[in-house]
Amino acid sequence: MIVIRRVAAVALTGAVLVTAIVVGAAHAATLTWDGSCAAMTGDKSWDAQCRQDVGAEVLTNWDTDTLPGDSADVIIPAAAGQTIIDDPGGERVNSINSQASLHIKGGDACVVMILSPAAQSTIHDLNLEWGDILVKGTLTLWGTSSMERGTIYNYEGGGTLINMGDFTINGVPPDPFANTGLILSQVSNRGTVTQRGHYDTWDTTISNEGSWLIETNPNEEADFGGSAKPFINRDGADLGKTGAELVYMSMPLVNEEGGTVIINQGALCLFSEGNKHQGGSIQIDPGAELILFEGYPEWGMPGATLEWTGGSIEYPLPQAGLGVLRVEKSATMDIRGTAEKTFYKVKLEIEQGGRVIHASEGPLVTVGPAVIRNKGIYDLARGDIKLGLTSDLAPFFENKGLLRKSKEESGEQTGVSTIEVPVYLEDGGKIEVADRNLTLTGGGEFNGSGTISVRAQATTWPELILAGSDDLERVY
Repeated sequence: MIVIRRVAAVALTGAVLVTAIVVGAAHAATLTWDGSCAAMTGDKSWDAQCRQDVGAEVLTNWDTDTLPGDSADVIIPAAAGQTIIDDPGGERVNSINSQASLHIKGGDACVVMILSPAAQSTIHDLNLEWGDILVKGTLTLWGTSSMERGTIYNYEGGGTLINMGDFTINGVPPDPFANTGLILSQVSNRGTVTQRGHYDTWDTTISNEGSWLIETNPNEEADFGGSAKPFINRDGADLGKTGAELVYMSMPLVNEEGGTVIINQGALCLFSEGNKHQGGSIQIDPGAELILFEGYPEWGMPGATLEWTGGSIEYPLPQAGLGVLRVEKSATMDIRGTAEKTFYKVKLEIEQGGRVIHASEGPLVTVGPAVIRNKGIYDLARGDIKLGLTSDLAPFFENKGLLRKSKEESGEQTGVSTIEVPVYLEDGGKIEVADRNLTLTGGGEFNGSGTISVRAQATTWPELILAGSDDLERVY
């Protein structure tokens, strides 16, 4: 293992001066770790210097007995064991290829700079305990790696991180003096990532092709993101959330076709606009929640948005209970596309001020115990809510807000929409047909405290068609 070490601030000037003198005599070539000082004195530090006797030649842990400089291509064989970087001034190299463990613990000002925009650097078993890494090209992590108090940055606009092993991110609470982050052009996970706590991803695209698990500790919320660029959950990948506490995700989540999002416990709160569920599955366990955050409109921060164009939102196992998809005030879920979408054993709760725009050519199929509870606006511009396979607990639509059959926002007229599940109109709820036809075929009840409105337009004659809704028909 190789260690990069930070020393006390009082020694900083001298340490940097010595390093500068040695680096000035360095080379533009490949340096290979040979561990001369490690064998002689036990010092496995990157910048260790030693000698056998007074007046003897100064040795280092490198085969040229100089220290790596800006143009050095560094090779650390597996036999090196642990190499340590603890110089408070950090290190600058052209590239690193380490088969051994690299331990960086020099402190806030300890910066390891990998300068080549073209080189493919690799590190096995990185332990970023305290310090930063700047990457101009591509850095690939293998083996078992971890990040505690530090950041991996892009350098001069470049920088890609690829994880091929097991990578643990132990984020810290937001603190200007102790940040943790992945701030690069792109992060690509092809192995396993486990994250805890808070970390930043400013202006970073994350591509998950493996497994990414978000854990929370008791009484400790977590958050990550801060980027307008997305977290993309690719085909065959999975993003998991476990632990009872809330996790805020302040970068758009894009779940591609074939991707899986699993919320086992607690709540995953989507904080930004631009979230997309394009296929695959979002699984919400009983008692867990996926939340579209309300935002802060008074501060110019809109509510979260989710566009659902394919796949399912479900809990596919036989355990009793329902997971919750919550659309908070000022947030919007947009159901679109030609693909059929499945809604199974999940409760969709639309809070007052929240909105669902249903403008999908493909139907929304409710299966088993699936519930829609609307206190906001459910805008049914195009498409149907169909009844799939049922169990003892059949799906239903409970409307305490506004259920509206309308034109699409483009103004396009969209024809008939059908709701096959029972509709319960109560507590001041309203059904409004403002364009074409809305057909209710699943029955339901009207407790007398809501209203039904069918508004004639200049060019159309809207209709509410009641087939199987005896109570609604009687009142209407």
